[in-house]
Amino acid sequence: MKDGEVFEVAQEEERIIISGDDDFKAKDFKYNCGIIWFTDSAKRNINVVEKITWIINHIDNYAIDLNKAFISIRRNEYYIWYKKGMNNKLKEKSIKYEKIKDFKKD
Repeated sequence: MKDGEVFEVAQEEERIIISGDDDFKAKDFKYNCGIIWFTDSAKRNINVVEKITWIINHIDNYAIDLNKAFISIRRNEYYIWYKKGMNNKLKEKSIKYEKIKDFKKD
């Protein structure tokens, strides 16, 4: 599939895109789908699958909608751009891996 088609399918099926391809580094939100993108440094130095799994399971504890976020998995942190509020104001957040505590849902 071409990149544009991947974005279209993700939007239509309300899915997120997970990729290390620079073509999916789309923090401008023009595609209206969540994206988890990992850097080359992350691919070489951390367990990317573990980091993706953690973010999918815990991002809502930070009051961030995964479907409205661009998450960059980096060597030492998650860096997140997301829209929030009535005006969909763009916000940024960094979550350092060493500061993460597991959340327990009641």
